[in-house]
Amino acid sequence: MFRNMLENVFLPGEIKPEEHFSEYIKMGYEKEVRSYLKGNMFAKPFSPNHVFQFYGHTALTLAVHYGKPQVVKVLLQFKADVNLLDQRGDSPLTLAAYDKEVEIIRLLLANGANPNVPDKDGKSPLQWAAQQQSIDIMTLLLARGANVNQADEGGSTPLDAAVDENYVNCVSFLLKRGAAVDKGKEKGAKLLCSAARQGSLDMLKLLLAQGMVDINTRHYSTTPLIYAAFAGQLPVVKYLIEAGADPSCIDSSGTARENALKNQHFGIVAYLDSVAPPAPTPQSSIQPAAATSSQHVKAVRATPTSHPTFVSLEAATNYIRSFPHDTEWPVLGNFVMQSEAVGSSNRTVFRAFNKKKRGKSYVVKLTEHQHELDFIEAINALDGVDSGATKHLVECFEWGPVAVAGFDCLALVMEAGRANCHETLRAMQDDEYMRLRCIDHIASAVGFLHRHEYVHGDLKLENVMDFGSFKLIDFDTATRVGQPMAPFCTKPYCPPELARQIVCRSTDAPLLATPSLDIWSLGVLVLKLFSTDGVLVEFAGVEGDAILDILAAPGFSFQASLRAANLTGRQRKYLSKCLEPDVAKRAPTVADILKLVKLKTDMTTSRTRFAPPSATLVPALVVPTQPRSAQPSPCIWLVDADPKHLPVGWEKHVDRLRDVTFHVRFQCESHADGVCATSSENEWLEMTGGSESMRAALPILAASALLLKGLTLASYYDLVVGDGFEFDFQSALRHCLIVEALDQLQYAPGPRVPFEAALEAMTFRLENEDLEDEDASALMDMLRQTFMDHRQSVAVADAMAKLGMKAFSQLNGLRQVNCDGQVRWMCEKHAVGLSIP
Repeated sequence: MFRNMLENVFLPGEIKPEEHFSEYIKMGYEKEVRSYLKGNMFAKPFSPNHVFQFYGHTALTLAVHYGKPQVVKVLLQFKADVNLLDQRGDSPLTLAAYDKEVEIIRLLLANGANPNVPDKDGKSPLQWAAQQQSIDIMTLLLARGANVNQADEGGSTPLDAAVDENYVNCVSFLLKRGAAVDKGKEKGAKLLCSAARQGSLDMLKLLLAQGMVDINTRHYSTTPLIYAAFAGQLPVVKYLIEAGADPSCIDSSGTARENALKNQHFGIVAYLDSVAPPAPTPQSSIQPAAATSSQHVKAVRATPTSHPTFVSLEAATNYIRSFPHDTEWPVLGNFVMQSEAVGSSNRTVFRAFNKKKRGKSYVVKLTEHQHELDFIEAINALDGVDSGATKHLVECFEWGPVAVAGFDCLALVMEAGRANCHETLRAMQDDEYMRLRCIDHIASAVGFLHRHEYVHGDLKLENVMDFGSFKLIDFDTATRVGQPMAPFCTKPYCPPELARQIVCRSTDAPLLATPSLDIWSLGVLVLKLFSTDGVLVEFAGVEGDAILDILAAPGFSFQASLRAANLTGRQRKYLSKCLEPDVAKRAPTVADILKLVKLKTDMTTSRTRFAPPSATLVPALVVPTQPRSAQPSPCIWLVDADPKHLPVGWEKHVDRLRDVTFHVRFQCESHADGVCATSSENEWLEMTGGSESMRAALPILAASALLLKGLTLASYYDLVVGDGFEFDFQSALRHCLIVEALDQLQYAPGPRVPFEAALEAMTFRLENEDLEDEDASALMDMLRQTFMDHRQSVAVADAMAKLGMKAFSQLNGLRQVNCDGQVRWMCEKHAVGLSIP
């Protein structure tokens, strides 16, 4: 029967078995997966070890990655190789440990999974479990023989991972089970110094209690006390001194006191003075071979003369960062790089200076991407052509191939900024002028790139730097317009069309670089600037790939975040154009962002007025009078379907919806007080897309789509229906998309509601015109009156009658109640305590 359903839904020659097999795995439909493995769906059965070329996953790692234990069980029953690495280099067990899937871990181990099989980087499942702070999984793995001291390619063990993440409970757990503090070269010193630098007193005490490492041990010549003093960790400094640490020890930058003084940690300086008064600065224990007349030259700053062999830039930069911060590495011309990385996330960007111009700060970025240097070359060539060439892009001075620490790569010397906008977000949100100035500068920079046919490709707060003026940095993903975009993104900023390509591994042509990709990301950046702590409502509590799943879902929008943001009405409207999920409707340029900036910051918008609208404000709109029924009916109807039943590509191939079962529900009229009570399935109206029932419901569904769209647009102006009515706009876009598709399927859906043309005109004006507050308020008055008329319209009553519904006091999970003398339709939650009229 299921196969027949597929044949009805999909057009001949368009069925892609692999694509549907992967979708069933991802959604956890074990019966369908079993059918594909048996060959019931198609003549040739799928292998339980099938590799999906566009995912890189095997069937088993795909099921693990999406957390579907019931599918994992089916695949194991069909003898899937439990230790097989996928094309990404992940084993089922390492993925399960990373995703903290305890139930799946149990299944895999029970079916012979080797707990010591590493991933492509040599990381064991136990190391991933330690990094994810999952003691339950570590217990399971160790019980099956996991090696507690297994090291990855970089020499890190599960204990290293737990210390690096500052997970004291995991460290304690691993130590009790034999994890070695002194395993490998300088292991104990590294662990102690890492804990001291992070300020983890509990971790430090735990490691020292093992009695295997001296408190004055050195990691690259630096003691735990010096690390703590340098990082400003006063409690750790006090503990180490009391435990016997020697404050007179020196590294390349001096004593603990001198390191604290350099970084202006004056509390630590005062404490160290109280326990050990400063003596004359000692000479470094590492002396230069010959005296020098330069006061700036220290032997400790000299570039090391011998290095290990590195196979990756990451390994080389990790090595460079392990040296004292003032260790020098010549790069290009007179520029010298130091070992101090800039910021916690920029692991390949280091501080630098010019030997002949020491008064200015620079940074050096190490990279292996020639295209970034090609981009810089092209942009700098425009300096004499376009006066805005470098105004709001980071200034670059030298670039080219280098050999640093014996590793061949590319270097880019740039001006040093103060801080990026992610780091200064709170200050910017407190300073309206600074925030708008930042938006103006970055929108101008993006506009410049687009004029010269470049797409930045990774716009985000972290890539906007304060140099006195705000400038764009990081051009790793800069792409010529019309060229294929790399499947890369910073997840919260990812445009929906790119998210769909990444999530679905689309077999269509690659996504080409267009300005609309930057417009979306710029919109998200601006939305974060106006959102409390930069938190977007849609992603609250969500991380990783789950964000891309949300973005890729049909009907996604930032409606909730737009309404929650500290924006004026017209600012909200301009920003919503940049955050339009439909690429064809999205703002084509940065003009709307610049309009947002130009609005006065003290602009206010009024709430809804209920006086009759002025004819001079909205002269073209005449809403026809509707025949009225005796009692108000629930008139906002929503349509949706179980994702399992929605065929792939339904947005473009509406005929595939003909036999899909949809459910229609009524929306509570008092959503303002929070999440509504969910109606049960037996209270939904069920109908197929091509049925006569859908034909009867479609006029009301279409009117609901227009009303929801209009009310959503009006909410950008801080306008509401009033009188206690409040609706949930979050699912409005998905509803509109489905209604549009069903409307095309039905083609002639029967008589429309009388006010449809006027309602379309209202929403068009709200969406496309730059309305003054009075105009927007007048349109809202008309929307409100249209909604109130619609509640008592004969069209709604007739549609309900055709669908077999009568005017009972309870319909579709809603109750008819008396609210301040007015009839309202509310869900069970919001109807509590209200009487039936």
